[in-house]
Amino acid sequence: MEAPAHPPADRNTLAALRERPGRTVIVTDDENFPPDRYVFERIAAIERIHAERLPALKVHPAVGDVRYIGTVAAIELDAEDAGYLSGLRPFLYNFFLEKGVLLRPLGNIVYILPPYVITPSELHFVYDVIADALDRLPVRQELGRSIR
Repeated sequence: MEAPAHPPADRNTLAALRERPGRTVIVTDDENFPPDRYVFERIAAIERIHAERLPALKVHPAVGDVRYIGTVAAIELDAEDAGYLSGLRPFLYNFFLEKGVLLRPLGNIVYILPPYVITPSELHFVYDVIADALDRLPVRQELGRSIR
């Protein structure tokens, strides 16, 4: 017997799909795959680290602004060519990769989007690498002060 093209309206769609011969359907439910009860604690830990580490970066002479919302943080660097095509991006991208950190700067903005499984020590390492990169930026003169 061939399965109907559409499941009957009074039946669960997944239940109807399970009955189709020759089809593989993966069915999950909350009983077998409960949500990770620690996910909100992990999110809160990421937010705490952002709140702890971003103020120190904000006072760096190369930084224009820092901000975060939830687990996403952004560090905006002062740049004469600010924007998506900023010349800072190639230096930063290569520096991060050499240090084993996968960050993709968008022009003169470094975004930190850590996965929820990141450990606090791993996220602190990311911040340490960013601070190191800021200290190694090419020096330029702007408004009479030395800016990296």
